[in-house]
Parts: sequence; C-alpha cells; structure tokens
Amino acid sequence: MSTRVKYCKRCRNNYTDYPSLSRRDNETEICSKCGNEEAMNDFMKINTIPIENLIAESIFCNKLKPSIFEEWIKFKIDQLSDSEDKDIGTRRAS
Repeated sequence: MSTRVKYCKRCRNNYTDYPSLSRRDNETEICSKCGNEEAMNDFMKINTIPIENLIAESIFCNKLKPSIFEEWIKFKIDQLSDSEDKDIGTRRAS
C-alpha cells in the first residue's frame, strides 16, 4: 500500500498524514500541524499570537481571498475588546 503525499497550501510543505480542513474557508485541506495552529490562533487573544503565526495567517488568507484575513483580524480585535470590557466590569465590581 503506497502512502499518498499531499501538499499543504498554508505552510507549503508535503505531508502524508490525514488532512485538516482550514478554518479560514472550510474547504481547503491543510496539514494537521497547520490545522492545530489555526485552532490555537482562534483560541488565543490577538495580542498573544506569535508574529510569525500572524504572518502565516495573512499570507495564507490572502491566497484564498484577501477579505478573509481582514474579517479574521476584526473578529480577533472585537474579541479582545469584549474581554477587556469584561475585565474592567469585574474590576469595578470588586
């Protein structure tokens, strides 16, 4: 049985394991390492995401559709603002 080699459009490396579905367009298959990285980037606050991850997100999203990265960044900034508002409310209540 031969192993099929696939190409990850996000990191531009070959891989042979089971693919992940990119969270950015829900249709592009990427390697599992990049799938995990996208998931962690979605989970983390934007000010804690390593710059190299933001660059990788930007390059990959712009290949798919430039507006995807802009929408993701707006979402991450809104997410940060919401958490700061909650933190301020908690501090005031104390």
